Amino acid sequence: MSGACPRLGFELRLRLVADLPDDRRTALQHALAEVARARGLVNVGGGASEWLYVLWREGSQAEHQDREALVEWARARQEVTFAEAGPIVDLDDAS
Repeated sequence: MSGACPRLGFELRLRLVADLPDDRRTALQHALAEVARARGLVNVGGGASEWLYVLWREGSQAEHQDREALVEWARARQEVTFAEAGPIVDLDDAS
């Protein structure tokens, strides 16, 4: 009997431009959710001027290409001044 497959995912850190109006912040959150969903990713997180999201794929694993795509998308947005993705890790690993 084999164990459960690891839930591999990554963190996405974004820094937003100063004094971003609430309507643009909300639109950016919706756009991020749509980009993640289009790649089959679940995203959970948020923040104020700095956002931290954790992304993974249900029933599968996030991949390096997912990290690259989300960072590329974020860096192309005028609302974002900094974007970085962490490594792919086992999100259920307690250590």
